[in-house]
Amino acid sequence: MQREGNGTGIVTVTVTKPDGLTRSIFFERGNAIGYDVNEADPGAFSATRRDDFTLVWIGSESYRIPDTVLTGH
Repeated sequence: MQREGNGTGIVTVTVTKPDGLTRSIFFERGNAIGYDVNEADPGAFSATRRDDFTLVWIGSESYRIPDTVLTGH
């Protein structure tokens, strides 16, 4: 996972999948708000906060993003 912020309050978390492709998930103030949509995407986006991480679903894909990745500490 890689974190990138641009000073706007939006944080982009980029995940490298097992096939080598990447998926970028966008967060605002700690809440998942979207992802890098393209026409080959597998389905609906949803996210749920749990304890100290966020579970993100994009179609059948799922990602567990720890708060430390979002905050940098």
